[in-house]
Amino acid sequence: MTARPQRKRGKWALITGASRGIGRLIALFLAERGCNLVLHGRSAAHLEGVLAEVRILGVEAYGVGAELADPDQVAELLRQVDALQVQIDFVFNNAGVQAAYRTDYFTTPVSDFTQSFQINTIAPAMICYHFLPGMMERGFGRILNTTSVISVLRGCLLSGLLILVLPLLWEGSALWFAMPVTEAVTALVVVWAMKKSLGRMQHDFH
Repeated sequence: MTARPQRKRGKWALITGASRGIGRLIALFLAERGCNLVLHGRSAAHLEGVLAEVRILGVEAYGVGAELADPDQVAELLRQVDALQVQIDFVFNNAGVQAAYRTDYFTTPVSDFTQSFQINTIAPAMICYHFLPGMMERGFGRILNTTSVISVLRGCLLSGLLILVLPLLWEGSALWFAMPVTEAVTALVVVWAMKKSLGRMQHDFH
């Protein structure tokens, strides 16, 4: 059996949204490579399954529950991680939400925006600001902020194709074409940024 690279032995990773989906897969990927884990979920009960899976692989793992829509709970999450007295070398801000899609945009409640912004932006920022100074002081650390946006990207990429085809078929208004262009550029930037981030991390895990 191939020995695990020494580079990861004894290191710790924090993963938000780790109870299922991409977060769970990241946890399993790291555990298979000998990285110890602090896993976040909306509640501790949600983490029981993934904790059992990664511990079988021989790593240490802890679970912390917090609702990222509440800044006080994010702060408490960070206090709980600090109380473990482990050095976090890798942070995966994976948890995220997509507000409910509404066809009648004018009825969208303010809470949709505030909840999404708190979970998708403010909570990851709080986590980054907490761990980044220590990483800089030690001269090592990795932070990846991501969430599952494949359904959005699929629409963006399709819009990019429409930009090329529709002008040949129909002379639409400038405003109509502005949205597909914006979405296509967003998709390209997101894909490029994810490739760059994952490329840097690949060195740490192979």
